[in-house]
Amino acid sequence: MFSILIIGFGSIGRRHLENLLQLKNVKLIVYTKRTDLNLFKEQGVKISNSLTECLNENPDIGFITNETSLHVPIAIKLAQNGLDLFIEKPLSNSSKDIKKLYSIVRKKKLITQMGCNLRFHPCIKKIKSLIEQKKIGRIISAQV
Repeated sequence: MFSILIIGFGSIGRRHLENLLQLKNVKLIVYTKRTDLNLFKEQGVKISNSLTECLNENPDIGFITNETSLHVPIAIKLAQNGLDLFIEKPLSNSSKDIKKLYSIVRKKKLITQMGCNLRFHPCIKKIKSLIEQKKIGRIISAQV
């Protein structure tokens, strides 16, 4: 059995929790300020408004789904505790401490993934292939 800590419980955190509830042999922990989650407590989900309490549950993976400005500080805290990370996009609203996070992730050899709902879309894969093959010229800017 492994455990997953979900940081934040807005629409994306809720979606991840509902998807993860479909898995077997997974302990789910949610760090949130919300207090209206009795339905999930009844399903065995641990809910807490204390990050320390959540980390004391020894989660293996952290899903970071809170406010963008808090992604990197929370990711650093989780990485320092040895959690593999899934971070919703965007990574941050600034470049502050991104190098620090990167250093911790590399040093601890953590698996880290950014959420991107279009990452595997056939059009995006084709564009990536064309760029790698240098078939569409010099790229100056892109928005996807």
